[in-house]
Amino acid sequence: MRRRGRSGLGLAALLLVAGGGALAGCGAPATPATPGDRVGSWVAVPAGPLSARHDPATAWVGDRFVVVGGREDRPCPPAAACLRPRTPDLRDGAAFDPATGVWAPIAPAPVGVSGSATAVGGSTLYVRSTDVSEEDAPGVLLAWDAAQDRWSELPVPAGEHGDPVVVGERLVVVSTPYEEPAGPDLVLDPGASRWRPLPADPLGPLTGRAAAWDGERLVLSGVPRSGSDRRRRVATLDAGLTRWTAREERVDAEGGAVAVGDRWVFPSYSYDGMGGPTPYPSGNGQVVDPATGTVSAVPEPPRGRGAETEGEVVGGRVGLWRHLLDPETLRWTTVPALPAADERQAMGSAGGGRWLFAFGGDDGTGIRADGFLLTLP
Repeated sequence: MRRRGRSGLGLAALLLVAGGGALAGCGAPATPATPGDRVGSWVAVPAGPLSARHDPATAWVGDRFVVVGGREDRPCPPAAACLRPRTPDLRDGAAFDPATGVWAPIAPAPVGVSGSATAVGGSTLYVRSTDVSEEDAPGVLLAWDAAQDRWSELPVPAGEHGDPVVVGERLVVVSTPYEEPAGPDLVLDPGASRWRPLPADPLGPLTGRAAAWDGERLVLSGVPRSGSDRRRRVATLDAGLTRWTAREERVDAEGGAVAVGDRWVFPSYSYDGMGGPTPYPSGNGQVVDPATGTVSAVPEPPRGRGAETEGEVVGGRVGLWRHLLDPETLRWTTVPALPAADERQAMGSAGGGRWLFAFGGDDGTGIRADGFLLTLP
């Protein structure tokens, strides 16, 4: 699951595709274009039904990009202390078809959402959010059925848990306490009104617990709370969510796994105060081949600030260090600059099919209602 609205898509100027040719130049077209018209450069998408906003929930659902909610006020600058917003989160949304360039409104969410975590299972979008305009507001967990264009509210798991992970038709959350021992990991079965506990994992007390689904098993990882070896431990839970298997790999990375094809990518993220990447102490991340147990270091990323695509999976590549990595070949693809601005804060962004999509955000003069699409080679 990818959490949105962290910092916006600040991009470098002309960059290269590692091991391939150059991506095209970055000027915006005079008229809106469909993705097939331009490969390798950002295209301004046609105007849609949504008003200007920042931090919307944004995801690839089926064959559409879906944008829901967000905020109409100016976003709080990075590292700044801001007053609580006075206006509630937005509820309206729309879906954009990158193949035709057509927008279509969707049913409004039952409550406002922004800066949201999203997950997708089949044609269902899950959104977890908290309205920042309300002090001590309880979190919400929503499901949008794309086939029916219908929202429903799901029970929110008690305690501190990570973002939901879709496992078939079920949702799983793992316990993520900051200091206390982890509580039970939980699963929500289809149609159930309560979360039930999963079997206890074999890894012992961990910090930084995180989970991902790779299509065959749930991949849990975390760092031991004690001892000198601070590398991540890894365990997997079978598709029936009944039996754990401890893995032998030790992974030196900041984040939990992102499943890409038949690899697990463990990212390390680090940024300077201006949004640019800086070296993480233990490296750029690592890639695990679960079939062989081979652990490979993420190679040095391309120069340039790149795009805020962290955690996005698109075209067999994963967003890492503001670029795209093929975890099988360990080759990078970089992206050109957005034609809108050098830096735009709190855009909604998502990857899907062979596209990257970005919408809204604050360009320094105000919040925007425009979107951009990049078709990858």
